[in-house]
Amino acid sequence: MKKYSVTLPLIAMLEGVMNIQSKSNRPFSILKSLAKSAVSFPILLVAGLLFATGSAEAVPTNGFNQAAAGPWDYNTPGNWFNSTINGTWDASLTLAATQTVTFAADTSLGTGLTFNYGGNYPLTLKASAAGTKTITLGGDIGLNTGGGTTANLTIGDSANHLNMDLGGVTRTMTTTTPLRGPGT
Repeated sequence: MKKYSVTLPLIAMLEGVMNIQSKSNRPFSILKSLAKSAVSFPILLVAGLLFATGSAEAVPTNGFNQAAAGPWDYNTPGNWFNSTINGTWDASLTLAATQTVTFAADTSLGTGLTFNYGGNYPLTLKASAAGTKTITLGGDIGLNTGGGTTANLTIGDSANHLNMDLGGVTRTMTTTTPLRGPGT
């Protein structure tokens, strides 16, 4: 029995995921079948999108691509969209839990840090083990989380310190809400 892959432009994302086989072992035309039922096409397209993403949640299209708690290592390319480490938690990312991202080594960033993620969960950046790590910024810091009042950013903690080296230049921190220190 031969199998025929669906390779239509509108649902090309399913190639390799969905195989369709006709009873006569001839290539199956999904367009002919869908033309008989105007309702089937939108349902198949939505089902195809769910197959392709694995869920109905938004998929990050830039920057950090992990939505779960972690801990996640900042310097692991697999934690970033297209394996491109760019210091961005893009608005297309919705955190699903309180998240921790760690640094196992001192790190020089070619970029700044941008935190625009959705989801009402805090994010902590810190050293991966007790002690101090340093990140050297290559750009500014932007904070504009869209998740709500608990979508806060914490850099370091009492045991796992994370120092920020501004790279010997003036850096700007842009935020949409007032910055507060501990206890304020």
